Amino acid sequence: MWTYPPHKLLVAVDFGDASSRALRVAGDLARAFEATITVVHAETFEAPPYFTREQLRVIEQQRRAARRDAVHYLSKAAAQLAGMEVTPIVADAPPADAIL
Repeated sequence: MWTYPPHKLLVAVDFGDASSRALRVAGDLARAFEATITVVHAETFEAPPYFTREQLRVIEQQRRAARRDAVHYLSKAAAQLAGMEVTPIVADAPPADAIL
């Protein structure tokens, strides 16, 4: 259900320039309406069935590193919104599912 003014804002980020702008706008809106912000990044990867165990191991290491980088980025984004209540989420799900 839609409420005005909003009390919670959700910002989905993909780490591009548009995401940075969206965070700034969300910060302005949150300040104006005394709202909280949830910042979410979502991605999922399913390895093809023909990958070897070694390839799967390498992919999993890369995925863990990418997740750490995502958490670091979201923490920096939260710092950009200093003094505001920000909840960072890194979801291992398709983006549309994580957003909904």
